[in-house]
Amino acid sequence: MRRDQMKTAKPKEAEARIDPETSAKILRIVSINNAFYFYKDIGQYADRYSTSLSDFSNALQTIDVRSIEFHFDGGDFVSWIRGTLEDTELANQIEKISKNTKGEELRKTLYQIVEARLTKLKKIQASEESYIERG
Repeated sequence: MRRDQMKTAKPKEAEARIDPETSAKILRIVSINNAFYFYKDIGQYADRYSTSLSDFSNALQTIDVRSIEFHFDGGDFVSWIRGTLEDTELANQIEKISKNTKGEELRKTLYQIVEARLTKLKKIQASEESYIERG
């Protein structure tokens, strides 16, 4: 195939560009009514809830791994992140984790994905704040 016949692939970064307003919306603190409540099983509250993506990330480090497995297997993390935080990109990344991933490996994988997303969103916010200050 000649070079001029090849399709030009868009870089992933360009496809998933996020503006500062969307970033702020994803990073916001939600009401207690919209918080993510962690359970170990049906009816077994784990005494922890998260009202932001940052808080959710912190919870992943310490919450009982049974809670992580329970919510991951039920698709609860994806539902809350997509529906409440409105972060489709992060929800899609979490959906790609193999259902065979369990225990501490699942905790580590989820935490790394969420932390990478947080870092990206916070950089967008920092660059916007810097732009406003210079403006």
